[in-house]
Amino acid sequence: MNLLTAVKTGPLYWDFYVTEEDEFLGSVGFENFDLEKRTCHLKFELGEADFTFDHYLESFRFVTENAIFERNMTRVHVALPIEDQSAHNILVRIGYLVGREFSQGKTRMRRYSCDRYDLVRALAEAQMAEHLDLNLWTFGWDSAKRRLGVCKYDQHLISLSRYFVDLHPLDDIDQVMRHEIAHALAGPKAGHGVKWKRIATSLGYHHKRISGEQIGNATAKLVGTCPNGHTVYRHRKPKTVLSCSICSTRFDRRYLITWTAR
Repeated sequence: MNLLTAVKTGPLYWDFYVTEEDEFLGSVGFENFDLEKRTCHLKFELGEADFTFDHYLESFRFVTENAIFERNMTRVHVALPIEDQSAHNILVRIGYLVGREFSQGKTRMRRYSCDRYDLVRALAEAQMAEHLDLNLWTFGWDSAKRRLGVCKYDQHLISLSRYFVDLHPLDDIDQVMRHEIAHALAGPKAGHGVKWKRIATSLGYHHKRISGEQIGNATAKLVGTCPNGHTVYRHRKPKTVLSCSICSTRFDRRYLITWTAR
């Protein structure tokens, strides 16, 4: 967080203060947990002082990210009066999708909801908009199991693996987006050479390898187990007999791996 200071006032609630002025912005949190469906509702009470759009955006985004990535909620809901255009703009910017309208007494309300993919798409497109022409470049999803993201120059497309987004924290997703945006800026001939590295560093990429092992383990069709209970994962059954590399660095028939299909 850059503009705000968050003070936790309960397990699910935060008070936000504008950092420079140390002035109260409001309280934002979530309630009405459905543990079976893993959903919750965003709740907020704003202070009397008037701050910028970015201040309110940061507080709402912080709480939404916490619900989805820290508490593993599948979806966050919120309902607002239709005439509250400022809050509408904030929610849409974060990634909330506009739902149905309904009446609450004499007030006409509108529903909003946001899941992990909605949130990541909004963050990705916001990052891309800072450096690329969104009239030319687009963001998309794929089902890759052996890579995290890709930059397709011929299609002017940056795509992330859904499996990667399902299994990795938001910091990793942010880094992969910076990695791919750097490819888009450097061009198809740059590879991972000096030009790409310079651009990636300027975008805040840390050049730290992010393993896709979790994706492979989660999506592998075969699970191998040795006599001591160590497990390995494969998408295809090996053509040769394997022994556990944890139990012995050399092939050893005492530690043969047996395979079962998921």
